[in-house]
Amino acid sequence: MNRTAPVIGLAVAAVVALAVLAAGVGLVAVHQTQRDADGFLMSPTQDFSSPTYAIVSKSANIDKGAGERALDTFLGDVRIRSKSVRPVFVGIGPAAAVDRYLGGVERDVVHDLDNNGNPRYSTRPGSEPSAPPERETFWAASATGPGEQTLEWDPEDGNWRAVVMNEDASRGVASDLSIGAKLESVLWFGLGLLAIGAVLAAASTLAITAAVRKRGG
Repeated sequence: MNRTAPVIGLAVAAVVALAVLAAGVGLVAVHQTQRDADGFLMSPTQDFSSPTYAIVSKSANIDKGAGERALDTFLGDVRIRSKSVRPVFVGIGPAAAVDRYLGGVERDVVHDLDNNGNPRYSTRPGSEPSAPPERETFWAASATGPGEQTLEWDPEDGNWRAVVMNEDASRGVASDLSIGAKLESVLWFGLGLLAIGAVLAAASTLAITAAVRKRGG
């Protein structure tokens, strides 16, 4: 019988335990260092700019289903923070309604971020919007104005898009944006991973020690 295989298996288990510990440490560190004054975990601020009439996100599908309670507990509210010189409109709306409003409008759709976190766009040709965004009634959440603006949204089932436009719907949109969420369970999840990782690491260490002694004996 090959006595090396069990030791190798236990060594792999020890590596997994260390990975769980590292994940727990990372989550606790994020919870302690990356939250804003209101408890939101925010992404780094990035410059979003376009010569078109609107900057639009890809469609995001939310389906809470049977996991609604878990999602509500973990995710919480979503926040988008905008900083701009000109008055801008930031809104989240049903994807179908956004597509109807901007279907014939020249716009840039954010499809990816490069290695530095800068947005990459796909330009959609078109003309100017038929009306300023504030006149539309389909927005689930929105914020408007110059300087720093903050949008908060309680996620709901459906397909959604985020939109940034000038308040007057003019061409040439520019805003520094960050997005985040109130991840209520991050700290407890991180502490849980630390506890699990510690137990796995201790068990793996004891098992490896016993296996090596038995092999040596």
